[in-house]
Amino acid sequence: KKARELFGATVTEPALGTSTSGIKHGLHDYFWHQQGDNVCFLTLEFGTFGNQQMLNVLFADQQLQQSGKIDWSDQKTLDIKHAMQDFFCPAETQWQELVLFRGRQVIEMALEGLTTNANGS
Repeated sequence: KKARELFGATVTEPALGTSTSGIKHGLHDYFWHQQGDNVCFLTLEFGTFGNQQMLNVLFADQQLQQSGKIDWSDQKTLDIKHAMQDFFCPAETQWQELVLFRGRQVIEMALEGLTTNANGS
């Protein structure tokens, strides 16, 4: 509810089926849920590439993590880690600028909403 007040129609929710993110459960959440309506969890997601490519890079990284001690001088290790970085943070300047632009928009929306709520207007 608080997120929708601050960010309007751009908010999606796993519980409503409007988001592909999973619903969070666990002990960590209990503390935050006790804080009342003045707390909301937000995740900004910025698309990069397709789901299959994401699964491929995550699977390769998971296999690497489970293989035991990681040899950071090994070219295969470096390739896997670079693929992760390239997938989740592409080097394309336009993508990076759009992420920064949207991030600033969200911060401004939050500040405006919080200021408005604090002033009672």
